[in-house]
Amino acid sequence: MELPITPQPPVMARRNYRLSRWNTPDAAPQAELFEPEAYCQAVRKWTQACRRDLQRPRTATAGRWFPCSQLDLISWDTEGNEVELRTLEENHSYAGREATREPLAEELLAARNAGHEWFEQDGEFNRAFFVTEPEAIEFGRNAHDAEWTLYNLERYLEALEGNNIQCFLRQRSALSTNRLEELAGLGRGTLSKIKNGQRKLSRRQYPRLMRILPHYGYQAHVDLRLIDPPLPISEVDPAAPLTE
Repeated sequence: MELPITPQPPVMARRNYRLSRWNTPDAAPQAELFEPEAYCQAVRKWTQACRRDLQRPRTATAGRWFPCSQLDLISWDTEGNEVELRTLEENHSYAGREATREPLAEELLAARNAGHEWFEQDGEFNRAFFVTEPEAIEFGRNAHDAEWTLYNLERYLEALEGNNIQCFLRQRSALSTNRLEELAGLGRGTLSKIKNGQRKLSRRQYPRLMRILPHYGYQAHVDLRLIDPPLPISEVDPAAPLTE
């Protein structure tokens, strides 16, 4: 059976999370970059910076409060110039702003639900999405200017959410994993192994976990319950956008 030819999807440009901290209005911000896979770490660092800001005397200048911190999602072009900026969290306004879901994970989830099941990723975290594995492999073979690695999109999303749950459990050492397992109806040792990196998160276990973890403050970064069942190739619209 000959596979249908689909248009080459656009490559998702390199992204980073950037934490910026201002001590005074006149001082240059201190900046720290985080890789696309390090959303949990970036948010944790922003929370710590925000806590330090609020513990110090603050003054308002030109409608902004100082000291302050801001977490952004940024993108770079091929020459290393910043071409996109999206503020995720900040505390320089009175109320501040909070992100509710990991933005890169949202893009990956949208790609999966648009019918793309595979993607290639290079060392700079640029990504190209494909409906079929042969298309992705062919792209990797022809991309002579960079080394690309093949990933299954659904398994990659599962790994991202597993890492986020691991990060959550490690930050809350007072939580009893045995008690959480009992409440979620999971086997003894399941969560402790996920916490220690000895076991991967299972899609079958995930709905049980999400009945329990939000009561302890967990917010899903990649809600695996939102992954649509895979479509037959004949029903996939190759022109469907990857994101809104």
